Amino acid sequence: MNASYEWLRAFVPFDQSPKELADMLTMRCATVEELVALRSDLNEILIAKVLTAVPHPNSDHLTLTTVDAGTGEPVSVVCGAPNVEAGATYPYAP
Repeated sequence: MNASYEWLRAFVPFDQSPKELADMLTMRCATVEELVALRSDLNEILIAKVLTAVPHPNSDHLTLTTVDAGTGEPVSVVCGAPNVEAGATYPYAP
């Protein structure tokens, strides 16, 4: 049987890490065979705030943006999303 760590937390509040919880469950009631990190390929995606957004001078569908990705320095990003606007936050995959 598979059980989501967050799903279990929705039923019973606890502070253990996934590994600690797996060990506790194994010792007390059910053998946990493995922990599977779902969507670990998304670990690098951040939430960034768009500081500026202006039309790209050489394109009618691209936008030049400056984003704050929490690194301390603004990052220039060329964006193809038609609805990007300054002041909003979006997923950012560096």
